[in-house]
Amino acid sequence: TFTDDTGKAWTAFGNAQIDTSLGDQRGLFDGSGDYITTPHHADLVLTGNFKISFTMRFKSKAGYQTIMSKGYSPQVADSWLVQTGNGDGRLAFYVLPASSGVLLICAESGLTINAGRDYLIEIERVGTTVTIKRDGATTATGSSSDALASNSALVIGGGSSSGVNNYWFNGWIKDFRIQ
Repeated sequence: TFTDDTGKAWTAFGNAQIDTSLGDQRGLFDGSGDYITTPHHADLVLTGNFKISFTMRFKSKAGYQTIMSKGYSPQVADSWLVQTGNGDGRLAFYVLPASSGVLLICAESGLTINAGRDYLIEIERVGTTVTIKRDGATTATGSSSDALASNSALVIGGGSSSGVNNYWFNGWIKDFRIQ
């Protein structure tokens, strides 16, 4: 069990574990069925302005990788997903509003992402503008006013539109926060 700073318990699946080999404590996901999850809580409802931040490091960028999802697996209205492109490590933020199908809100492009390097990631909505920042620099922008109020569990390390069963993350995540 992982426990966050607010006291919420996270349950590990597969070989997800806390790793100290890089000099601090990080969640380690091996890209093959590892994820952690915590039940829905009111703190996880994203309406109005919000910021999701974390530090990530790829062990491998192979294939599509789901970094985290909230109700996107299986598809639930008012859910969201952060996923990479196919083998490029570039992030995309998707939402599934109650009023329509899956929407790509913003996606990084034209970046070279390296495995074995830490990246500080921030996904932030102010008003209706959604930005992805990597190490403080804006790398993608989009627009969404959708209430992301799915009452599904929050999953880090895996997820897809057909369940928490593929597109596994292969690397480390630390200092995950939703504000």
